[in-house]
Amino acid sequence: MFGIASMLKLFVCILVLVQRFLPLLMQVQQLLLQLVNATTLQSICLLQLILSKAVVVSGLGLIGLVTVQLLRANGCT
Repeated sequence: MFGIASMLKLFVCILVLVQRFLPLLMQVQQLLLQLVNATTLQSICLLQLILSKAVVVSGLGLIGLVTVQLLRANGCT
């Protein structure tokens, strides 16, 4: 069976592994967010929207929510 000392060693090893891979995970998350933003901006640019134009966004997932925020910032309703 495991004693308290060996469980503590296991916990410390897990913390060290998480600290090593956390920057890599953060970089991946930032890259994915940039990909979502680029997709949204490309779709808005293709629509060639003007101020006070009404737009319907179908689906409010991650890309839909970012699209709605950018359209509101653009002056669309």
